[in-house]
Amino acid sequence: MRDCEPRLDREPAFALPTSVAILTIVNAPEWRMAVDRQEKIIGRGSDVAIRVPDRYRSVSRKHASIWADHRRRLWICDLHSRLGTAVNGVLLASDLPVQIVTGDRLLLGDLEMDLIDDPRITSEIEEMDASEVEETRRCPAAVANLADGPAELVEELTPAELEIVVWLCRGFTRLQAIGRKLHRSPHTVRTQLGNIFRKTGIHSREELVGRFRRAWAGESSKSSQPARP
Repeated sequence: MRDCEPRLDREPAFALPTSVAILTIVNAPEWRMAVDRQEKIIGRGSDVAIRVPDRYRSVSRKHASIWADHRRRLWICDLHSRLGTAVNGVLLASDLPVQIVTGDRLLLGDLEMDLIDDPRITSEIEEMDASEVEETRRCPAAVANLADGPAELVEELTPAELEIVVWLCRGFTRLQAIGRKLHRSPHTVRTQLGNIFRKTGIHSREELVGRFRRAWAGESSKSSQPARP
């Protein structure tokens, strides 16, 4: 099991639920797997903890790992998969843990998965409080690695600017809301967003999100090729 920050000397006084979130396959709601503090590998291999149906040939045998830390924060890490792992259309670099939240759409090759709340968890923790969302100072930041032109959109972005892109792709468009999630002032978010526009040559939040999503759609269309053994 891996945490993205040093372990505390003692565990929290309260008992954590066994499951922190549920992973489902889009259009196949009967397939459900629990996400908890045990780091689990997702893939088509026979020896992985979260095995996806073999018909999803674009998914590598050991595609990504997913887990929750002791504060119930959720993380995903691409394991050098053949076609990559994306969060809300932002393709991630391998071996870099990225914080995710319930409601995110995960893409492993052409497999679309939703991360949803576990209904057994009490209502007071159904939504992540802003106080539990920190800038990833102790963890490597998410790094987009999109093919062709889209990669050029992010190669000049700082980790702080890329975090804003990830939250925009989650549907957060108000500066105040993004600032609360990242513990930044709206003024700081506005400045960083301006830097993103200047570096990418894009002029609106909608256009920025659209470019990332179209980029991933283009990558997914290539995944119809037969998977390598």
